[in-house]
Amino acid sequence: LNNSLVPGVSNQTESLLGRDTSNREILPGSNLGSDEFTSIDLSTSANSFNNSLVPGISNQTESLVDNTSEKITEEAFFGNTSGLFTSSADFRNFSEGVEAPLSNETFQLQQIAQQVIGINPNCTPGMADIPLFKNRLDNIGRVLGVGSKKPTSSGYFNQQIGNFFEEAVRRSANLTKYGGKPIASPRRQMATARTGGSIKSAVEPDAIQDVAVTVTTSSGATLRIVYPNSHFIEVKARSTTTINQSFDDYQPLGYLDAASRSPAFVQGSIPAITYITTADVSFARPATNQFLLTANRDNIGVWQGFGIESCTNPGNIRVSLLLPQNPNVYNGSPVLPFVSNFVDLQTFASNWT
Repeated sequence: LNNSLVPGVSNQTESLLGRDTSNREILPGSNLGSDEFTSIDLSTSANSFNNSLVPGISNQTESLVDNTSEKITEEAFFGNTSGLFTSSADFRNFSEGVEAPLSNETFQLQQIAQQVIGINPNCTPGMADIPLFKNRLDNIGRVLGVGSKKPTSSGYFNQQIGNFFEEAVRRSANLTKYGGKPIASPRRQMATARTGGSIKSAVEPDAIQDVAVTVTTSSGATLRIVYPNSHFIEVKARSTTTINQSFDDYQPLGYLDAASRSPAFVQGSIPAITYITTADVSFARPATNQFLLTANRDNIGVWQGFGIESCTNPGNIRVSLLLPQNPNVYNGSPVLPFVSNFVDLQTFASNWT
């Protein structure tokens, strides 16, 4: 900017900017348009413009920029500023001679990506639901932030995914978490002592239910007898695993001890032990599984249920029907009432971050 803009005019400030001493506002329609400013280096402070913009004028900062607290209209000063300034903060920083933008005045639009649970890849057209395997449970858990407080710890993730699955099972089957004392098991204590490792002398089931039996008397009457606290439930989210007597530090042996002291067993009925698992878990063959052989001998029922995921509502799971692992203790007609419903994993995943 120099005297060549408006030849013959000595007071460039008034001629170019139309200075109004009553309010110091730049007037629209002045001779100074936006094109003349497109090459200005915005990193230069306002003070550097003194006496170089319009020779012969000593107070350029006040005239051009107005460092006073009074208003300068951005649109009038620069015309169309599209692409030149991104916010009013940028304009103020320029007019006040601030070289770097203030960090607390940086405006950004952030997009929050919402994770979506896709359909179980094992589902095929027409399928209503499908067994839930551990890797699928893990994938759902990661999408929902399970274990996210310690993202580099696989041990922490597996612990939280197990708790997550356990809560899903309790919600699905309307089970109350067991909150009593550990149940002593002399046989588990002796078995773990022989291994030379950590000695386990009790079991803590995830839930305990009553066992209800319907009997018909000699007179033809039907009676329903309830044996309290005689159905022991354990929940496991594991990859390919076989349950036998030594599984998980002889935990099944501990449950056999607990069941053999239950009200159902003491009164001559059949107590039950149920493992509810991911679909990867199975029982060793009855002919070679010492756990099932001992359960048969002691007249204790052993059952298994699986996690089931909906194919139409991904991330919704329930517990399957319970499957008897030693049906012969029930004389071929095993009955263990058990009801479950689908639950949405997204509704409580935040409990296990």
